[in-house]
Amino acid sequence: GGRSGWESIRTLQGNGSVSIPAAAIAGSANVMMSKVEYRRKFVLNGGPLNGAIIETGRNGDVIWQLTGEADQYNGKLIEGAERDRSLRQYQFNQLLDLEKNFTRVEVVDVEEIDGVSTMKVLMVPRENPDSREYRFFDQKSGLILRTIIEESGRPPQESRYTNYRRFGPIKMHTQTDMMTGGQIVMRIAITNYVLNEPLPEEIKEM
Repeated sequence: GGRSGWESIRTLQGNGSVSIPAAAIAGSANVMMSKVEYRRKFVLNGGPLNGAIIETGRNGDVIWQLTGEADQYNGKLIEGAERDRSLRQYQFNQLLDLEKNFTRVEVVDVEEIDGVSTMKVLMVPRENPDSREYRFFDQKSGLILRTIIEESGRPPQESRYTNYRRFGPIKMHTQTDMMTGGQIVMRIAITNYVLNEPLPEEIKEM
């Protein structure tokens, strides 16, 4: 969807699955958000995990995370550069306000991905000008197919976006593969989205 489609979104809710293939771990994934709130919850089983929870949230300018299992949970506030990055990422579409979110946006190459011609766009996030984010857009559809994030002291982080579907006025990918060294670290498949419906009151809790 274009700018008008994204700007019409007030709330978003979705559910699906998450897996960590190398560890034979799988479970459920749920996400919900408004313009100032965000909640993503994974419930994981397999290997040593039995109903383990990883929950991340945004309430206004506060970013937090809750992890644990068997009623033993640890919560923490996310601060510093990680908080600033999360505030940028936990939006409906961070690309709607490029000037606010990035100090530099530049087409640097044209590359083929799985037979599709893409524009490789360099984006330098405002909160971390030493990092580099590359986004690959399908030249025909304009849909984003891949991101690569390069940060000092960390291996490149790659995400691949597939299985786009239309939900109301927008198209969204329903599968995200998070990669390291060419291997899938985590696969998130959110196949059901509901737009502009009231969110549960729990989204206001931390």
